[in-house]
Amino acid sequence: MMSTVAHFYPFVIGVDTHARTHTYAVLAANGAHLGTEAFPNTHAGRTRDRLGIPPRWRRP
Repeated sequence: MMSTVAHFYPFVIGVDTHARTHTYAVLAANGAHLGTEAFPNTHAGRTRDRLGIPPRWRRP
């Protein structure tokens, strides 16, 4: 039997990248949608996207 990411982490963050924006979606291990946020694909936007992820969603 194969394991999935949800067996090892409480949250999964998916990123949809495009030339002008990056969109992040956060799901709980049980599949519940916790949030979606889009950021501009610029230096400032990429900095903001990393800082914009709440600490409880970050890996320790």
